[in-house]
Amino acid sequence: MPTSRLAIVQSVLDASLNSMIAYEAMRETGVQGPITGLRLVLINQIAAADTNRPVAQLMGQSMKTDLTSLAASPLYNRLIQVLTTGLPERFTFTLDTPDTADAREFDILINRIGDLAVVSYNDTTPIKQAELAQRRQTALINSLLAAAPVMFTHFGAVRNAAGQLIDFEVLQANQIAANALDFSVDELVGKRLTNINPTIKNGPVYGEYTTVLETGEPTQFERQEGDKWFLVSVVKFGDGFIMSSVDVTESHLHRQQLEAMNQELLRSNDNLQQFAYVASHDLQEPLRKIQVFGNLLSADYGSQLGQLGQDTISRMQSAANRMSMLITDLLTYSRISSNRQPFQPVDLDQVLAEVLNDLEVRIGETKAVINQTTLPTIPGDPTQLRQLFQNLISNALKFQPGSGERNTYPHIKIDCQQELIEGRMWYDISVSDNGIGFDDRYTDRIFQVFQRLHSKEAYAGTGVGLAICKRVADSHGGTITTHSQPGQGATFLVHLPG
Repeated sequence: MPTSRLAIVQSVLDASLNSMIAYEAMRETGVQGPITGLRLVLINQIAAADTNRPVAQLMGQSMKTDLTSLAASPLYNRLIQVLTTGLPERFTFTLDTPDTADAREFDILINRIGDLAVVSYNDTTPIKQAELAQRRQTALINSLLAAAPVMFTHFGAVRNAAGQLIDFEVLQANQIAANALDFSVDELVGKRLTNINPTIKNGPVYGEYTTVLETGEPTQFERQEGDKWFLVSVVKFGDGFIMSSVDVTESHLHRQQLEAMNQELLRSNDNLQQFAYVASHDLQEPLRKIQVFGNLLSADYGSQLGQLGQDTISRMQSAANRMSMLITDLLTYSRISSNRQPFQPVDLDQVLAEVLNDLEVRIGETKAVINQTTLPTIPGDPTQLRQLFQNLISNALKFQPGSGERNTYPHIKIDCQQELIEGRMWYDISVSDNGIGFDDRYTDRIFQVFQRLHSKEAYAGTGVGLAICKRVADSHGGTITTHSQPGQGATFLVHLPG
């Protein structure tokens, strides 16, 4: 073959996307003698790159003497067979390596041209690896579909000759979906939607499926099948959709119960409002009459009643006053959640100033010392927050040692610390006193309605004040806690969002 033509052939081979090698048969005697080996006479750049050797070094090399590992391989035998029979062969050849993960696979075609065996091959390793990964992925997805407690069904569109949608066909389904329809998976696949449910086109569900297919917008809805409820999600996939469905009967019934309970709660709140009206008008009025008539008896007939009569009237008046206070406190407690006004910015410094002004006489009588730091402005109900400070400071003034027990005066400290929690500012407002204190084991009890740690003779009150404080804190999305020791005073800590 002239050199110029050889160069042209080499250029053509190098331009090929396939690896190309041509081996010439080496014979003992003449053209027809037995083959004793193979000599490499042509190789393109892609094939040479596989050997990590330049083309010039490979040309003329003997497969028998220089490539002994291949000479003993099935590849050598295949080359000899093609040269002997003249019949082409195509096969897959795996080149093993010490690390089986790096083994390479080739798609090989051998043809005979004269006394040449021309080998054309492609490295199909990436394709095989991709196919393996795909099979593993498919197996994983099938395992997940089988294990998931959700019904999955893949529907494809069924169209007529004009391309119009006439039905949907099951292309794939998991076992749970098949069980729900009383089919095996094999029986379900291939069935049309109208065969599974002949009346489905009469309802809204079929329209939901069609809309998803036409718009590509996913949807989710609940539907009832017999006595069960299902949450259905539909997503377009190709010319069809994938439907997932989960049994939500229990949660649906639970939601219905919650709605019924909510209605009952609304009725209860309405009854509470009616009670509040009765308590504020109808109950207070008889108490006022008792107080007025008691005052008249004491003023006009006190001298005739004697000491026992006067004492009886005094006890009656005291009981009526306590009942009036109790009704007022209960009304305040009940209205905190039901009559809460829309939140607005509340300047707690101003609220505290108003409370201290209202308690000015009591503060003067007890010679109390009050220290405070600057308080923040927070969103809230000003009336409720005023009630909170009113009750805490009133308690601090009230729960002090009796006369002669201690030669000190009430000392009340109001402090505030702030902290940023998950991007929101929170305020810890503390009200501390040097009063009689209490055992910390009663911490939870003192915030309950009507819970008292002392008799009403020792310390007046209805046992509702701290319960009101807790309800105000809860209503504002906060909390209230306390810590104390007998004789060491008490600290109430209110945690409120800014």
